[in-house]
Amino acid sequence: MSEQEEKWEFYLRAFRDKIIPLLQEYFYGDYAKMCLVIGKGYVDVNAALSDDSDDNFFASAEHDALDDFKAKKVWEIMSITTEQEFSTALVTLLNK
Repeated sequence: MSEQEEKWEFYLRAFRDKIIPLLQEYFYGDYAKMCLVIGKGYVDVNAALSDDSDDNFFASAEHDALDDFKAKKVWEIMSITTEQEFSTALVTLLNK
């Protein structure tokens, strides 16, 4: 490894530019499934876009398809820019 490759920025860029796009393609953009692989340090729920308030939108009834219309959580890739954030994400990934 060259001296440049020993810096944490090299690994962050590799993860951001190579691994995450590959996982996005593999999981067809399903960030919830990506979270199972790379952890909540890299992928998390966007609380501002995830609205669970529509539970009372439909009339009270039992129907198999009702779950299809309920609000889903919106997941997003976390913006990791510092060495500390990257370190925390890795520790979370390793369950330490």
